[in-house]
Amino acid sequence: MKTKHYEKCRKLWNSFYSKIIESQKWYYSPLCSNYLTINGERIELSLKRRITLNLWNEKRSRLKGYSEESLQANKSLGRIYNKIYEAFRQLQEENKL
Repeated sequence: MKTKHYEKCRKLWNSFYSKIIESQKWYYSPLCSNYLTINGERIELSLKRRITLNLWNEKRSRLKGYSEESLQANKSLGRIYNKIYEAFRQLQEENKL
């Protein structure tokens, strides 16, 4: 029988977000990602990409619209999420989680 703690540890949580740094201009912002690991530690990763702040949709964790910047960034975010999910699934299959 699985316990709540066991189920909680087996989940992958991911959130992309725009990190606003006060010393930089407000027009562009670095794009980052949060992950919750199996032991509950939060890890912040910089995606080494800057986005236009007024295009960022915080609820969807994606850029708004159909501009070239939005389409490229959203496609990139999808690829990054898929790579992370595949690594997580592989660890589950190898019983390393």
